[in-house]
Amino acid sequence: MGSLGLPESWLSWRSAVGGMLLCSFIAIIAGAINSVSGVPTMVLALVLGVGVRAAFNQKVEIVNQGVSFCAHSILRIGIALLGFRIIAADVMSLGWSTAVIVLATLATTLVGGYMIGKAFGQRSDVSVISATSIAVCGASAALAASAVLPPREGLDRETLTIVVIVSLLSTIVMILYPMLTKQLGFDAHSTALVLGAAIHDVAQVAGAGFAISPGVGLDAVTVKMVRIGCLLPVIFAIGTLRNVHGYSSAKLPINRLFPTFLLSFLLFASVANLGLVPAAIVKLGGETASWALTISVAALGLKTSMDDACCMNHRLILTLAAQTLWQLGCVLFLILAFR
Repeated sequence: MGSLGLPESWLSWRSAVGGMLLCSFIAIIAGAINSVSGVPTMVLALVLGVGVRAAFNQKVEIVNQGVSFCAHSILRIGIALLGFRIIAADVMSLGWSTAVIVLATLATTLVGGYMIGKAFGQRSDVSVISATSIAVCGASAALAASAVLPPREGLDRETLTIVVIVSLLSTIVMILYPMLTKQLGFDAHSTALVLGAAIHDVAQVAGAGFAISPGVGLDAVTVKMVRIGCLLPVIFAIGTLRNVHGYSSAKLPINRLFPTFLLSFLLFASVANLGLVPAAIVKLGGETASWALTISVAALGLKTSMDDACCMNHRLILTLAAQTLWQLGCVLFLILAFR
């Protein structure tokens, strides 16, 4: 019997369902606010989660089982469903030179971003997560990279901080990069390439591109899809390199080197591109991915105390800002080199 005189099984069920409902409700509210304010949904979900935890700490603990499920299992489901967003035909239409620029930028951002992280005194795992977040697809990549790295005290909190910072940076560069490309005299194709290859989150890429023209917006989002398509090999490489060099003395278990959610990502991408399911299912899968990731971020917020939220690592802010500038520099250099 539990402390309230109720069966343990009932209390466990209430904790699981209650936590999932709470995280879902926060995600819905965050989406509603985003639709009228333009503030990134994941940032809103995080802030709301932290606020609810601060206001109702003991009540949140009651539903902790469901919150933990959303923070871990729903997160992996969301990453897997991102596979539905990879449309091979759109990617192939970009041309080989664009693909080379995007992939070269991604590779140099990963390597250079990791070195920048180490130069700023970050741990190896934090440097990997932040560089992956900047190089691939923002918050989603940060969460995916964290999922295959060995757990340690404080890593969830640092990953959450990276999610917040990279989302805010993405909003800032969404405003600045279109002005930069105009000053540099870039044509529509080069502008779309800069936006798609150097803005972190999909929503901000679309916002920046479609604010210029429908054509730039479509091309920018397609470029962004190339980066998202690299999520699986990048995360697999992180797991493999950890097994070879090791971030700790323990070897990575086989289920973390080949995690189910990444194999599912590959499966869903294949199903979407082979036309094995209707287009409506592919669209629903992509939209569900966004909701699942928002729910998981809300859960991470609910697991974060106000003290944790207030102790923002200023050195980590500088690290991510430097990695962002490095990425932009790589994109601009390669575009000018291919002219």
